[in-house]
Amino acid sequence: MNISEFIAKMSKETDRYKTSARKERASLLVWFLVNYFRLDEDTSIDLVCDSDNDKGIDGIFVDDQTEEAYIFQSKYSPIPANPHGDVDLRNFKGARAWFETPSNVEQLDKSTASQELKSLVTRLEIFDKLARGYKLYMVFVTNKRFNTEATDYLKVLGDEIEAWDIDRLFDQYTYSGRDKPVEGTYSFTIDPINTISYKLADNVNVTIFPAKASEIIQLSGIQDRTLFARNVRYGLGRTRVNKDIARTLSNSAEHENFFLYHNGITLVCSDYTIQVATTAQESKLTVTNYSIVNGCQSTLSFYENKKYLTDKIKILLRVIQTGKKDRLSQDITYFTNNQNAISLKDLKSNDKIQQDLQDEFNQLFSKQILYKIKNGEDESSYKRVIDNDFAAQLITSFYLKEPYTAHQKTQIFTDNYIKIFNRYVNASLIFVLAEMYRVIDENSSLIEDDGIRSYKLTRFFFVYIFRLIFDNDPVGKELLTNPAEFIQKYEAKYYKAFEKLFKLLVLDFNYYVNEQKKLGYFDYKNNLRNAVKVNAMADEFIIAYKRELVRHPEDAFSQLITQ
Repeated sequence: MNISEFIAKMSKETDRYKTSARKERASLLVWFLVNYFRLDEDTSIDLVCDSDNDKGIDGIFVDDQTEEAYIFQSKYSPIPANPHGDVDLRNFKGARAWFETPSNVEQLDKSTASQELKSLVTRLEIFDKLARGYKLYMVFVTNKRFNTEATDYLKVLGDEIEAWDIDRLFDQYTYSGRDKPVEGTYSFTIDPINTISYKLADNVNVTIFPAKASEIIQLSGIQDRTLFARNVRYGLGRTRVNKDIARTLSNSAEHENFFLYHNGITLVCSDYTIQVATTAQESKLTVTNYSIVNGCQSTLSFYENKKYLTDKIKILLRVIQTGKKDRLSQDITYFTNNQNAISLKDLKSNDKIQQDLQDEFNQLFSKQILYKIKNGEDESSYKRVIDNDFAAQLITSFYLKEPYTAHQKTQIFTDNYIKIFNRYVNASLIFVLAEMYRVIDENSSLIEDDGIRSYKLTRFFFVYIFRLIFDNDPVGKELLTNPAEFIQKYEAKYYKAFEKLFKLLVLDFNYYVNEQKKLGYFDYKNNLRNAVKVNAMADEFIIAYKRELVRHPEDAFSQLITQ
């Protein structure tokens, strides 16, 4: 992928986040957070503020794991790669003053800054976290190219601003590749004295040696991730480990010690050859059709910090020649990764509850719907995929009646796991809830406010309203007590009934939002995360719905589904 192709890809992906209420620069920042900070889409949208008088601040992110806070500014040009000077960078540097002390943050709350920015600062508890010693970082993003003035100014600033222009975005962008090794060859320089080789049964050969980081980044398939196609996970973004590696790389005094600090990289290949030099030429190890199955994070860190690399930086590289033994490659991948920290979602993928639900989906829907419980599952033979974390959000909103916690994905497979995936939850219920959500999503254009329409928690809020209605509806109670029978009995009717119900509810929802706007800034993001406010809103809609039924009893769900 060359830079022209990258610009076209970036523009297309950025367009996905544009709305009438979200300017181009905010869309660019959402895209950046998703692709470079590795945050999920919903979280990224939550962290961006896009309103007038934002004090030069377009977004804020707090990493509680590393105790770091980031403030962002983004600049967008309809003509990417246009020159970008130093004026915006100088202005952005001044925005840091608002966050340098807790008292300054307090002053920001009292200032004329936009309410959206103030709400974001409050929600992320910036005041308290800075007081506790969280480090503050500034990140500037543009789809233009820094000119000489900008580059010179950034050199003066040092680490004060982490700046990304189109060239850096292109250089450090990665995207999903194919699930097969890189085809071709590559030669590493080796020192035979510091190289160990041994042979196992069935023509499996292994060579271990200290490899130069500057050579590892020359492997094909880093940017498009095909190099890591067999890895259990791709780049994890700005983790503590990755940032520690970057700090070590930037310190030239530590380059020789780097070999001592890191566990190494494992590369599997179909074949390799060793050529020991007999003259002044260096000895070489040449690999054919290769994949890195362990060490993705280290490799990406090398690649993203290549300006710091010297020949003194080496890392233990284990090269395993497996021939055409795909099963052996899979086993090596598994056993070289099973000591690494993995997510609780990954751990739960082998939980009997999840496996039973997946089996139940396959039985009920003739393998047409994949209930996805782990990353990397083959989706190609299925018409539809329902991720188990999405299912958990639906159950949280509908069954537990807590739509205001549906965004807390980290809690799904920890504190709330047993509560969510209880004995009453089955494949039929999850399917019906997914259908309910699909109806809301496909008709979301009826939500008038652009920002609220694009906010995912809005959809889960409507799922919750559906549940409150079904609690007092005879057919709704059928869904609650036996979703499998409900699907069978109303298979040809439930979608249209859900759709008619949503169209009734959205009228009152739009009226409510407009009335709230008349009172001032309507902080829908915070409101939809607040249990008290969500329940107060829901009460208003249920009362309005009951009034509607007095005048038009034919609008009851039990009537809509039989029409």
